[in-house]
Formats: sequence, C-alpha cells, structure tokens
Amino acid sequence: MAYKGRSTVLQKTSSGWRAVEVSAAGSGIVAGKTFADESGMPLSDFCEQLQGQGMARDNLVLALDSDSSSLRYHGVPPVPSWRLELILKYEIEEVAERTGDQLSGGHIELQVPESESEDTLLLLGMGKDHLVQPMIDEIASSGGRVRHAVPTSMGPYHVHLSTSKINDEETVMLGDVSDTETQVLLVSGDRLLFARSVRFGRDQFVESIRDRCSVSASEAEDMALAFIDGDLVSAADVVQQCYRGWLSQLSQSLGSSINFCKAQLKMESVVAQRLRLSGSGADLANLGGELAASLELKTELVNLEGLPDSSWNCIAGIGGAVLDSEDRVVDLLPAVERERKTFREKTVFLYGAIACFALTLGIQFLDATIAGGRSDEAKAVLKEWDSKIGLWTRQEDDARKENDVLRKREGRILDEVETSRFYASILDGLRVSLPQEVAVDLILMRRQSGTGELGIEIELQGRSDNSGRRGVDAIDELRGLLEGIVGVKRVKADLQDLKSGSYPFQMTVSPDDSMPEAGSRKRNRNSRPRSPFGRN
Repeated sequence: MAYKGRSTVLQKTSSGWRAVEVSAAGSGIVAGKTFADESGMPLSDFCEQLQGQGMARDNLVLALDSDSSSLRYHGVPPVPSWRLELILKYEIEEVAERTGDQLSGGHIELQVPESESEDTLLLLGMGKDHLVQPMIDEIASSGGRVRHAVPTSMGPYHVHLSTSKINDEETVMLGDVSDTETQVLLVSGDRLLFARSVRFGRDQFVESIRDRCSVSASEAEDMALAFIDGDLVSAADVVQQCYRGWLSQLSQSLGSSINFCKAQLKMESVVAQRLRLSGSGADLANLGGELAASLELKTELVNLEGLPDSSWNCIAGIGGAVLDSEDRVVDLLPAVERERKTFREKTVFLYGAIACFALTLGIQFLDATIAGGRSDEAKAVLKEWDSKIGLWTRQEDDARKENDVLRKREGRILDEVETSRFYASILDGLRVSLPQEVAVDLILMRRQSGTGELGIEIELQGRSDNSGRRGVDAIDELRGLLEGIVGVKRVKADLQDLKSGSYPFQMTVSPDDSMPEAGSRKRNRNSRPRSPFGRN
C-alpha cells in the first residue's frame, strides 16, 4: 500500500468552492494548502485564485456528489478483461437509455473472499456527463487541467487507510456526515467491502430546528452550534427532540448499510467492530454517545493532520484516491476528457521529439551560418530528420490500421452478444409459456443474409397434440407467444396434416421484417396451410 505524487481536489459547497492540495507520504497522505471561497464566485475565477495561492493546477480532481454520480454493485462471471469492459459498457448504456442521461463509468474489483457468490464482484460508478463536463470546460478556460472525477464516497476510505492501524481481522464502519450527504463505508482490513451515499446530513437537523422553533435559518444554525457546545438556553427541550429524531434517522442509515452489504455481496454475516466518524456533522453525531449505544459500536472521530477541521477529510481522501499506486479508485472522467488525456499521454514523447528536432535544427542552422562552409553537413542533418519524420508518419499510419482492426473485432463481438441475447429470449419465452399441447422436438439457429441488424433466424420443429381438439389452436397460441417476445419482428409457421393424433409443424422466428422470406426453407409440398396461419 503506497501513494505517489500530488493532486489538488475541488469540491462544490452550498455557497461556493473549496480546494485542498494532497501529497503522498509513503503509505499514507498528507494535506497541504487549503483554500475556500464562500462568496459564490464563478469556478473559472476560483481556479485562477488557486494559482495565486501557490496551488498546482496541472493535476486537478473533481469531487462528485450524489447529484452528479452514483454507485452500484455488479456481479459478473470470471471473464477476460476485454469482455468485462464490454459487459460494463452495456450496463452503462442500458442505464443511460432508461434515465436519458449521457453517462461515463468506472469500476474497481472488490476483494471479498467471504462472499458466497462465485461471480467477480464490482463496485461500478456512473457519472452524469452533462453536469461534469461543463465544470471541466470552465476549469480549462482558466488554465487548469482536470485529470480525474471521483465520487465523494471514495474519500473516507483513503483517509481511513492513512489514519488508522489496519487489522485484517477487523471490520470498520466509516461515516462521513457532511451538510447535505452522509457517506457510509464498510472496510475489512484494508479491503473496501461497501460504499454508499445517503442524502441526509447536518442540514436536516438545522432545518428541523428552524421549522419546530419558527426561527430563521441563521438563528437555527446558531441554536444548533449552542446545542453542540452545551450552551443552549432557550427551547432546549424542542431542540433535544429534534436531535433525537435526526440521530434516529442517521442510526437507521448506518445500520441498514450492513444489511445492504450482505445482500449486495452475498455475505452470510457482516459485523462491524468500530465506527469512525468525520465530516461537518461528526461532532453532532457523536454528542452524548447515543449513536454508539444505538449501534453498539465503539465510536471515534477522525481528523487528518493539516486540515482546518474534520469537514475537509472527505475531499482530502479523494486526492489520496487518485495517488493510490494500487488504483483503488472509481474514476468517472467523461469519455471525451479521457480520450484527450490518453492522447496527451501518448503524444508527449512526440512533442518532445519535435522540440528536440527544432532545437537541433536551429543549432545546426546557426552552426552552418557561422561556419559558412558546412552547408552540406546541415543538409545531411535535415535529410536525416526528414527520414525520421517519415518513419514516425508511417508508424502513425500503422497504428491507425491496427485501431481499425480492433474496431472491426469489437463489432463482431457485439454481433455475437446480440445473437446470443436473441436466442436466449426465445428459450426463456418457451420455458415460461409453452402451451401444454405443444412439444418442441428441435430448435435450430441459422445465419441468413438480410438487411436487418441481426442476420439470424431460429427454426422450431415439433408437434401439437390434437386429442383435445386444440391442436391447431395451440400452435396459433404458440405463434402469438413468439410474436410477443421483445426483439421478434416476424414469425412464419408451416402446419402439416394430422398424423398419429398430432399436427407436425415448423416455425421460423426472425428479428428482421424481411426474413424469413429470404433464405428460409421451403414448405413441404404435401403440407397445406391452415387458416390460423394464412397471414405471413
């Protein structure tokens, strides 16, 4: 466990922005300079102020709240990394289609040997590009560069690793209670088991005082501070009732996280031994020891050295997440920015070579001018560099060709996945609602050439028992069942004469309106179409 480098984290607050500079310190992190603005200045102006504060702007990290990001858990069978990327890509696209938002995703694999599931367990994050990208563009307009966008839930985990003695046999619950949200995490040793963000924080307590005591927001804030310090004189009983209601909700959020963890990770038992609190509402949550008694956990407050107060812990932990050499971070940087970042990283050497070339060319030109008689040597140098540039151009063309091959390979993989999905949907429909008079003897899947997206069709061969005079009706019912399956565009059925008390039949199911006419097998000449199947 080690951290490397330095980062500057930006976080939006209710009235402005704040930033903290985080540096690696061996197996932990240390907080450096901090800067906050409560005047509501634009983000671009705030980033310009960072330079005046002496804070680096070349490795900025955006802290994403629950409005701009979300976390979910996903279990997949053990598969190669390229196939895992495809599966997660489909998962994100499916959620994006339901919500109507453009999403970017990132994930980390959870190491949970206690799980009863044989699947690979992943913590999958999704960021809303229409909220994140404008902030990145505004920062870029002021000269800053955003390299990462990380959910706030990742922060308490890395603060815990830097401030606590790790015991592999101990499970610790982390709770960062901010003004508007509470981050709840479960950590076993140095392994992250569970993380979630709950839209409940210190503001709910202040709002409860404001409503119950009929005071202004500023007066309610003053009463809350006095209550925490033990100096509240007026309306003490009412504020105490507000506190108990607030603490009950917080306790339920923390306690229910253990049940969620067991359900998501399929673990038989999860028992936390400690509760570590941080955030602007940590002092309020730890007041009087009632929360510790409710959860039956030993409770302690967490403060990372170098920070103004505990409310900065979470944002500093996000800075540590991107410095982690083991990449235990969910990065939700939008796809457009990720491509730009990759391009910059891959072309930095090319820019260096061009700079060296320009410098060398200038020196050689100056030397040739001064010497006067060394023009031939200068020409040779120019020719040599022209040759190198030509080589780099050819290498770039080769790389583009390889990318084209990879894109075609990805297309073939996508076709295979869609084909398997269509075939599975047919089998699921037959398994659930197959009429009892019908027996399917054979299921064939054939590839066809057509104009649709999927060049396949599925052929069913079987028979329908006519002992109850429902042979034809049962086949018609089967056809209606197949037409109702998602993805089925056309069903063609051939019914043969009654034989041994049953009607033999053959059905062709296609996801393409133009099939199964093209390339389908012709009907037996001895068979005659019956009225339920006159429509094709």
